[in-house]
Amino acid sequence: GNGGKVKSQIYHDVFGKVRFESDTGSMLGRVLDGLEVQAGIRNVFNKSPPYDTVNGYQFYSWLGDPRLATYYITLKQSF
Repeated sequence: GNGGKVKSQIYHDVFGKVRFESDTGSMLGRVLDGLEVQAGIRNVFNKSPPYDTVNGYQFYSWLGDPRLATYYITLKQSF
């Protein structure tokens, strides 16, 4: 391939997080109290990772993801 070297890579990720805290005694307030929601996108610009060919095999860079952009949501509840 390229002498074991892979081109430089830059990937952009974005995420947001919100944590609910309630001082009210309502049922909804007690359910949401301590709930943390995080959502994000990895590889926002859907950039393909570079690869190197060695002996007929293609190896993707370990820094990139050949699945391209991925989306996620995480829920965490604290008591």
